[in-house]
Amino acid sequence: YDAGASTDRYIYLDGKVDFSEAEASLRTTTSSATNYIGQSADGSEDFDGRIAEIIVYSAASGATNTEAEIQKIDSYLAIKYGITLSGDNNGDTVLGSAPNGNGINEGDYVLSTGAVVWDYSARTGYLSDVFGIARDDAGALAQVKSRSMEADGIVTVEAESEGNNVTASFADIADLEALMIGNDNEDANAIPAGSAIFVDQNDNSVDDAPTGYQVLNRTWLASQTGDVGTVSISVDSNDVDFDLPELFGADGNLYLVIDADG
Repeated sequence: YDAGASTDRYIYLDGKVDFSEAEASLRTTTSSATNYIGQSADGSEDFDGRIAEIIVYSAASGATNTEAEIQKIDSYLAIKYGITLSGDNNGDTVLGSAPNGNGINEGDYVLSTGAVVWDYSARTGYLSDVFGIARDDAGALAQVKSRSMEADGIVTVEAESEGNNVTASFADIADLEALMIGNDNEDANAIPAGSAIFVDQNDNSVDDAPTGYQVLNRTWLASQTGDVGTVSISVDSNDVDFDLPELFGADGNLYLVIDADG
C-alpha cells in the first residue's frame, strides 16, 4: 500500500508487480483504525494459504515507497526464505533496469544499507534458484543456512559454527557479509524427464572432466561479500524434481568441482 501515490495497492510476486489499482479507501488517516490482513473488514474473502511474515513500516510524512525501499524488503524475504527475485520489478519487460536511478538494479539482492550482495546484471546466466546466507544487523537478518525454495533447488549451504537460523551465534560472519549462489538452470527436465545429465565432452570446456569421470551439466556460481568463513555444501541427490542419475565413474563418488579462475 502506498497512500502517497496515484496507484495505492500493489501485489508483488517474487519482487515483480503482479497487480495494481487505485484504492483511496486504503488510506488510514484517523488516529486509530482496524486494518485487516487475510480477509475483508466484514469477515469475508478469507485468504486460503500461509503467511510466513508480515512487515509494517512507515515512511516520512508525504513520502512514497520507492523501488529501493521495497527492494530492501524483498531482498530480506528472498534471502530468508530462498526466493528467486524477478529481474523485472516494475513489470515493464525490461530486465535489470534501475527505475529510480538509485544504483540498485531490478533483480539485485540488497541489504538494509543498500549494499548489493547479488548483482543481477553481473550474474547473467546464473540467475536461477538464487539463495544464500547473510548477516544484516540493522535489517534483523541472520541467515546461516539456506536452500532455494524452487522445486529443483538441490544445494544447501550452511555456515559452520555460526548457530542456526533461529539463534545465530556469529563467529566469522560479520555484519553486512553474505554468500549468494545461483545456477544456470541447465537440464532440469532432461531425458528421462526429471533427471539430470552428466556430460564428458573431452574438449577442455567447462563441462570437461578427467578421464573416467563425468560433470553434471548444471553449474552454480557463488558471490561472496566480505568473508563468511567456512561453509559446508550438501547436495540432495534424490530430489524428485532434479534427481541425479546413478553414477558410473571411476569410483562412484560425487565430487565438488571448482572453476579456480572463474
